[in-house]
Amino acid sequence: HKFIPILNKNSFMKNYQDLKNPPSLFLLQAVIAAGSWSLGRDSAKEAIKSMEISKILNRKWESLYMTGIESDPIPLCQSLLIFSFVAGGPTLNKKNVYYWVRTAVITAQSFGMHKDVSSVPTLSNQEKRLYRRIWWYCIIRDKNCSIGYGRPPCIRPDDTNIPMLSADDFIEEDEILNLPLKYPKDDQIIEFAIQDAKLTKIIDILFYYYAQIDKVIKHGGNPKPIIEYCDIIMSKWLSKLPKRLQFNYNDKSTHSLFSLRLASVYNLLLLLLHKSNILRKTPNRKTEMYIPSWSITFRAAHALSLIAKILLDSDLALKTSPLKIFSFYSAAMIMIYHTANSDSKIAKIAHDDIEIIRKTLDKIRLR
Repeated sequence: HKFIPILNKNSFMKNYQDLKNPPSLFLLQAVIAAGSWSLGRDSAKEAIKSMEISKILNRKWESLYMTGIESDPIPLCQSLLIFSFVAGGPTLNKKNVYYWVRTAVITAQSFGMHKDVSSVPTLSNQEKRLYRRIWWYCIIRDKNCSIGYGRPPCIRPDDTNIPMLSADDFIEEDEILNLPLKYPKDDQIIEFAIQDAKLTKIIDILFYYYAQIDKVIKHGGNPKPIIEYCDIIMSKWLSKLPKRLQFNYNDKSTHSLFSLRLASVYNLLLLLLHKSNILRKTPNRKTEMYIPSWSITFRAAHALSLIAKILLDSDLALKTSPLKIFSFYSAAMIMIYHTANSDSKIAKIAHDDIEIIRKTLDKIRLR
């Protein structure tokens, strides 16, 4: 729920008290299947047992989906997005995360969730809020899986006219009725959701400019202005990020899953932006075309290795998404270059970071 706040927790807990007669069996099963992956795994035996239980629950949900048991747009799309977090794990099998995210996107589009529904009279205000949240998480998941799996995104920027997420989109029914919330809202989750959406918009911009960089280089031009412009866009987002969502390795209070998630995406985007520049013949420092991509990619890769270490030490590696796996692989590839660095300190950091990432990826393999 924290990473995909498309359910109103108070409404869900109130409406699903009777588990034998839930409003949507399909949504309930998706929540149970997703929750099962958070079962304790203190030993290898427990890990195997809990994974088998999760796989059974996954198959049960898929069976319900194949029967077409759910026709209501909101619980149907909520279920697909929730299940996309646990479907298949970080694998390349036929029905993996990427498959279910695309299914969620296509289903949401078929119900018109990609359009601004502010003036639609047939929807209640609460339904309009949920439509916006569901569609934004379709966009977020689509872009993340596109990067993580190296596949084209399903949603183009001009496919939608939905406004940016705001705190008003997270208002619950009980708040409107001035009733106390049994489960108080976490403002940090709302802040994270909004910043995640803003960062996803930047991904769209970067996708466009990545293609422009290739064209400029192909015609013998200088990509420096484009790369610098992208750097500025990302720096502006980072400068406006709320303090409690900013990641600082030396400050454990900033080691929340929210800050780790945003920091990993930000540093991956930096790494991807500058990686192509270091693979080309970088101009001399004295030329106007010079870009300090070596140092930028090193810092970004090192930040990703620190995130990997935190996940490893806190045993959160098992809950890692395909995007983080790709992030760690990319960071390790950059650090391989630096193992041959003439500066022995830099070379040692590179070796240490690669070892941290190797251990993290090895633990993720258990997922």
